[in-house]
Amino acid sequence: SPNGGIDGSILLEMDRPSSEGLEKAAAVVKKIHADLQRTTEVGYADLVAFAGASAIEAVGGPKVGVQLGRDDAKAAQPEGVRAGFSWEQPTLPGLKKLGKDAKLTNNELVALVGALGLLELAARPALTSLNDDDEDADIDAAGKAAAAEVGGDSALTTYGKVRKGSPKSTSDTYLRDAKLAVDVRVQKIGNQPFDSTYFNQLLDKKRVAPLTGLESAILSDSELRKVVEDFAKSKQRFRQTVRATYGRLQVLGANYNGAASFLDDTPQQFD
Repeated sequence: SPNGGIDGSILLEMDRPSSEGLEKAAAVVKKIHADLQRTTEVGYADLVAFAGASAIEAVGGPKVGVQLGRDDAKAAQPEGVRAGFSWEQPTLPGLKKLGKDAKLTNNELVALVGALGLLELAARPALTSLNDDDEDADIDAAGKAAAAEVGGDSALTTYGKVRKGSPKSTSDTYLRDAKLAVDVRVQKIGNQPFDSTYFNQLLDKKRVAPLTGLESAILSDSELRKVVEDFAKSKQRFRQTVRATYGRLQVLGANYNGAASFLDDTPQQFD
């Protein structure tokens, strides 16, 4: 679809009831944008996309490559299926409506709910460096060594290696299937691993914390409950689903006129 997606328009829609609960995140994005404007022309749309990927990684989640160069929205967009939705008290019907609009599968929908659940489980606010155990297996030793030779290690920058059978850049699903392009690591928040903990807690009959309305509804839905059970058994399946889902969502409906403008070699005329 050429419509919707991450275009920065959410920052122009904060007066809507369906945007309640996003105020702090919007304020952070605006502050970062103001700071970066001193040295770069990065847009709000790219910052929102990058912030989502960084949030996942900051709590130990998989690394998601983010395509940059989006064109920022100039005005608020139609509310559409978001009308009546509450981020602070989400319901399953409302979530399914959003998921259907974005063509999310049951697996993808539950994976995103799990990712948000793990964000809340990130217990300790103290920042700690990302240790080797948290890294995904697709960051190769040879790439690290090459980065070290050019000083990339000091910037915590590593480079992935193209392997036989890797997704082709010409494929329509490249951004969803590609596991790593250039990886810039971020600091990790809290000690909660990005694994199956959340789903196991949902299924635990002796859980301490009560289920939310959304969680109860998910477990009452036979199809969604099966997904919860599958993720509870395999943290790798959950992590890969989160990676693929956000990779697809962050290019949904986006245009890259912002990137194209930097490649425009049309001679400029000056008065």
